[in-house]
Amino acid sequence: MLAADAQGALRHAFGTARDWLIGVKVVQADGTLVKSGGRVVKNVAGYDMGKLYVGSLGTLGVIAEATFKLAPLPAAVATIGVTCPSPHAAATLLFAAHDAGLALHAAELLSPGAAQSVLGDARWSALLRVAGGARAVERTLRELREIADGLRATSDLRDPAQTARAWDDAFAPGALSLRVSVLPGAVPGAFEELEAALGGAAALLSSTPSAGLIRARLRPESDAAAEALIGAARDIARRHEGALVVEAAPPAVKRAIDVFGPARPDFAIMRRLKEALDPERTLAPGRFVGGL
Repeated sequence: MLAADAQGALRHAFGTARDWLIGVKVVQADGTLVKSGGRVVKNVAGYDMGKLYVGSLGTLGVIAEATFKLAPLPAAVATIGVTCPSPHAAATLLFAAHDAGLALHAAELLSPGAAQSVLGDARWSALLRVAGGARAVERTLRELREIADGLRATSDLRDPAQTARAWDDAFAPGALSLRVSVLPGAVPGAFEELEAALGGAAALLSSTPSAGLIRARLRPESDAAAEALIGAARDIARRHEGALVVEAAPPAVKRAIDVFGPARPDFAIMRRLKEALDPERTLAPGRFVGGL
């Protein structure tokens, strides 16, 4: 999870695993074991080198041990699905709930296809996991219903465990899995454009608007169709000043494209880090951005 910077629906409340990491032990390319951070939360002088390895896909070092901050399990949990007339209405509900400081662990915007897979209702939907103390959960559910009523949306409670499993199954890596990152305010527009461009490939889309993250799982008919879908999605991300990463694709497609897209202006810094930490290109050569 750390090496790939993997993340799920709980990113809304908890961020990524990187945000909870306080210490690591890493095996470097020459076999040296190095340590960064510690085992308790405290101020440490110097660079927080442990964060450097998160998302590096093993190209800078092999994470052998990790220490995290912890959080208590919530006393009460509830899941609510809200069916909305449009993606903008669903996003409005999610942003309003976030701004109100409600007790939310997850707040996802679902396309009609994803809503059918997760909630059994093929309409634009918001999926919210409410967690905390009993009174906080009760208040959050009440206010969510009030917001939904104001948007002419319908809401109903769902089984938390069953719904979480359905979402995990729907967005497990598939034949073609994409991750689009845009500014939070650009999510509704980008989401609607992606649904229109990708919908013909049995697309399932889910977004964490507060993080500006949109996930897409597709079933293209051929490798050529997969490349065309990636190109269309990348164009949409670029128009919204965002970026796209191909998280899963057929091997032939991976060989034909750069899964990370064009290198950013800071690529020279990334290359110098690779040269400093792995000059012989021993660790996962060619696996990262720009063939690092």
